[in-house]
Amino acid sequence: MRGAAWRVVVLAAGVMAVSAQARAAEPQTCFSPDGGCRTLLIRTIDRAQRSIDVAVFTFTDGAVADALGRAAERGVVVRAILDQRQAGQKSSQAITLQARKCQVRLLSGTGRGGLMHHKFLLVDGRLLWTGSYNFTGNADRNNAENGLVLEDAAVAARYREEFDRIWQEGVKRRKTRRR
Repeated sequence: MRGAAWRVVVLAAGVMAVSAQARAAEPQTCFSPDGGCRTLLIRTIDRAQRSIDVAVFTFTDGAVADALGRAAERGVVVRAILDQRQAGQKSSQAITLQARKCQVRLLSGTGRGGLMHHKFLLVDGRLLWTGSYNFTGNADRNNAENGLVLEDAAVAARYREEFDRIWQEGVKRRKTRRR
């Protein structure tokens, strides 16, 4: 190929690459009850290749814990920070996550009665899940909740900074048996 024809091929390849990036970067949303938030969350987890960082207030949904466990089993580093009081509840998935080779730390908010109230998940340091949605069956079936999946490097970097900060503050969860 020469001259103009070569430029057309290069231009077409560039347009296809930009078009593919634009499609990948389109935010995805969900609304519950029964609006597909659990499905979108699990699909987001299943995309992970290297790492998943989770910060969530309440985590009782076994299907989401199973998706994180499968990720850990395929070699993805899974770190979870849970609210200290919520993680002590009988229905918490903290023990399940540890049994599935996920790293778990617990954190309280600052001040008397403070909570670790985040609800986000970061996949491979670039794909962000966030919203009001706690990882619970109640959030999926009964509550008015929202979720957003966003692929934006600058936004993901800010969430990564926050995760790393609270990870350092978190207390490693001691392995115990469920009562």
